[in-house]
Amino acid sequence: MRYRRTDRQETFSPLRDKSLKNMLRHQFVTEFGYENKVIFAEAMIDRILETMGTFTRPSDLLRPGQFLWMAVVNDGRKHCRKRMRDTPQVPVILDLVTDDDLEALAEGQDFKAVRRQRQARLLKQAMNQGGVLAQGDLAALVLVPTSRSAKISPLISKKTAAFFLTGARSRTLVPP
Repeated sequence: MRYRRTDRQETFSPLRDKSLKNMLRHQFVTEFGYENKVIFAEAMIDRILETMGTFTRPSDLLRPGQFLWMAVVNDGRKHCRKRMRDTPQVPVILDLVTDDDLEALAEGQDFKAVRRQRQARLLKQAMNQGGVLAQGDLAALVLVPTSRSAKISPLISKKTAAFFLTGARSRTLVPP
């Protein structure tokens, strides 16, 4: 006896195949020569999707003022003198603007002081999530030249313990 699919099954079941995984599988098979290596292609696709999953977070995890940033993995190894593309990274959620920042600015606190507090917060948040911010990260996030973010780092170290990567070496910022 042959099983007959219902109209709904015939209509909606094919829609389940409209996925990124199946699109990638199709491209691997048709455009990259994996016709006879479908199992290998599917393993690579699973790995690609797993990697994409680590680089994204659901938007409902983010609050206003927060963003997702890729930090260098704080795994105890030195990653200096490596290109960023060859360095392991981890996604971290950082608070770019907080109520405390806005309150301090509204009360007339100096922009430099608020910027220093923001840099210290960003460094600490990244470290608490297993990451380290590079000097270029801080420069881009708070819109200052890398030379200025390097000058600010000793001031930050008085308030928080955090790691700070420079282009040639990493520094550990420890409170006195």
